[in-house]
Amino acid sequence: LWGAIQVTRSKYANPIFCAAVFLAAVVLHFAINSLPALNILPLTFEVWFGYVLISAIQTFVAFTYKNSVRIAGSTIVQFAFLILFGPRYLMPLFMISHGVYYILHQRNVWKFLANVGQLTLASYAFALVYFKLAGSVTSAYPPLYPVFPAALVFWILNISAISLMHLINKKVPFFETFNKIAGPHLLSCVIIPSVGIILAHVYMTSLPVFLLFNCCLAFLFIFINRYLIMYDNLYASHLRTINSLTSISELSDPETGRHSNRVANYAVLLAEALGLPRKDIEQIQIGGLFHDIGKIAIRDEILDKSGPLTPDEYEVIKEHAQAGYEIALKANLPQTVVDIIKYHHERYDGTGYPEGLKGNKIPYTARIIAIADCYDAMTSARSYRVTISQSEALRELEFTSGTQFDPRMVAVFVSCMGKDTKEKDWKRASQFYQQRWAED
Repeated sequence: LWGAIQVTRSKYANPIFCAAVFLAAVVLHFAINSLPALNILPLTFEVWFGYVLISAIQTFVAFTYKNSVRIAGSTIVQFAFLILFGPRYLMPLFMISHGVYYILHQRNVWKFLANVGQLTLASYAFALVYFKLAGSVTSAYPPLYPVFPAALVFWILNISAISLMHLINKKVPFFETFNKIAGPHLLSCVIIPSVGIILAHVYMTSLPVFLLFNCCLAFLFIFINRYLIMYDNLYASHLRTINSLTSISELSDPETGRHSNRVANYAVLLAEALGLPRKDIEQIQIGGLFHDIGKIAIRDEILDKSGPLTPDEYEVIKEHAQAGYEIALKANLPQTVVDIIKYHHERYDGTGYPEGLKGNKIPYTARIIAIADCYDAMTSARSYRVTISQSEALRELEFTSGTQFDPRMVAVFVSCMGKDTKEKDWKRASQFYQQRWAED
C-alpha cells in the first residue's frame, strides 16, 4: 500500500503497479509449486485443458452487478478447479482464459496483468485458508464450512487490489473505493465460491452432469445479462419520458429546469456517499429532476418577482409542493419520487411544509433533496438575492444542520463538496448517472 501511494504521482504509476502485482503472483506461483500439493483429486493434463477450455468460454458469459461487479461464469468454474485440484496450476489457467477474453476485446495489457495477478494472489490465499481449515481431505468430498472464511480472505484481498488500482489510476482515495464496492463484492465473494463447491461435488459425482451444469450456468448468466440490459433500456426510456415532462417547466421558467438538473446531480452525489442502493439513487435522481414540477401551477408574476415575497405570495409559493404531489400521483410516478416532490420543503425541526413532519419522519430521500435544493439555490444566480460562494453555502448548511436539515446528511454532503469544486466532484462521483442522463 505504501509503495502504491508513493508512485501515484508518477506517470508510470499504472504500469509499475500492474507489473508488481503480476510479478508477486508469479513468485507466489513458484513458491506454491515448491510446497506439498494442496488438492483433493490428482490433476491430469487432459482435465486441466478441459477446465481451461470451459473457463475460457465461460469468461465471455458475464453480467455486471450494481454497476461495479462483473461476475463471469468462469469464476465459478475456477473456484471448483481450485477446490478440487489446488492452486498449483491455477495461474496458467487464469492467464489463458482471461488472455483470450482480453485479446478479443482489445483490452489494455497492463490491466490484464493486474487482473490476473490480483486474482492469482487472492485465489492462492483462498486455497491456503480453505485447505488449512479442511484438514486432510485427500479422497472425501470437499467440505463446505471452510469456504466462508476462505471467501472472506479472498474478498478482502480482491477489493483491496481494486481499491489500489483506483487510487493509482483515478486518484480516488483507497477507502472511498473500498467502502463503495465492499457490499456488492462481499455478496459475490460468498455466493460464487459456494456455487463453486457445488460444482466441485458435481464433478466428483458425474462428468456428464458436470458438463450439463456448466451449460445451464452459461444459459443462466446469459438470461441475467439480457434481463439487466432490458432493465437499463427501460430505465433509459423512463429518463427520456421524464426529460420530456421536465421540459414543460423549462418552457415557462428555463432557470427552474437548469436548477432541477443541478439538484438531481448534487442529490446523486450525496446518495452515493451515503451508500444507498442503485435503485434508490436512480429514484432520487428522478425526484431531483421533478421536485419543483408543481411550480407550473404557480403564477408567473410570483415566480419571476425580483423582490421579496409578501406573506400571501409566500403562501401561494408553498402550494407548489402539494400541486407537484398531485401531478406525480396522476403520472403514476414511484412512491419514492412522489415523497420527494411533496416533502422536500419539510424541515428537520418540524417547522417546514406541507405537513410539518419532523426528524426521521421526513422520508430520507426528501431530506437528501432538501440539502441539494438549498445548496444550489444559494450558489446559483437568482434575480431576488445575491449569490454566495461554495464555502459560504457549506457553512450555511452546517449552521442550519439539526434545525432545517438532517445533521448526518449535512456532514456527508459538506465532506463531499469540500474535497473539490462543485462541478468536478459531483461529475466524478455520479459519473454513471450523469452519462445515462446525457445519453438521453
